[in-house]
Amino acid sequence: PSSSFIRSNRKGTSNRSNVSNLSVLGASKVVAAANVSDKKIVRRSANYHPPIWEYDYIQSLKSDYLGESFNEQAIRLVGEVRMMLENVMDPFEKLELIDSLQRLEIFSGFTDEMGNFKSSICEDCKGLLNLYEASHLSMGGEGILDIARDFAAKQLQQYLKQKKLDEYVRMLVEHALELPLHWRVSRLEARWFIDVFEKREEKNPMLLELAKLDFNIVQAVHQDDLRYVSK
Repeated sequence: PSSSFIRSNRKGTSNRSNVSNLSVLGASKVVAAANVSDKKIVRRSANYHPPIWEYDYIQSLKSDYLGESFNEQAIRLVGEVRMMLENVMDPFEKLELIDSLQRLEIFSGFTDEMGNFKSSICEDCKGLLNLYEASHLSMGGEGILDIARDFAAKQLQQYLKQKKLDEYVRMLVEHALELPLHWRVSRLEARWFIDVFEKREEKNPMLLELAKLDFNIVQAVHQDDLRYVSK
């Protein structure tokens, strides 16, 4: 409402004149709309070709892709792509592959009737862990990454309930679900991962030695700087 209308209400005056004015205004708009609708619309003439979608043409349409051989080929390719998706370890490469599947309109071949990832993709714990970490790098509006994050988190929580889960993998999963990797302080994360990596059965001794040496050197430099600035 306008300020004049509010002031007139406060003074206790009648609003009949305001209502009548609104009625006249509304009637004038209706008349104006009627006048516009009565005008003849002149359209540009053109030599339009007759449509090809006649009955005989539609009935003559045939395609070899309805054959059983093409259906079997599609099923085989879905299996190969699913295996490719399971074998991709790099999280960014996996997300790029999922994005390509969605944009190519073949993503539904890897989801069930509820829109969730099929169980065959759920069997790779490390792949799910990489997918979960990478999904936190999504920007606003990237719905597929939000779906991937929720799916991966749910499956990883189910993995933690397994008694036979490798201790190294269990520690990684619990750590990731507690806080995503790129939200952590890198040097503190490196110190934590040194202890975890040391417990891994298939650890690389050279990498472990280099990591410990690098951490101790950087720590020594920081301690020396601290002594210097505290003088």
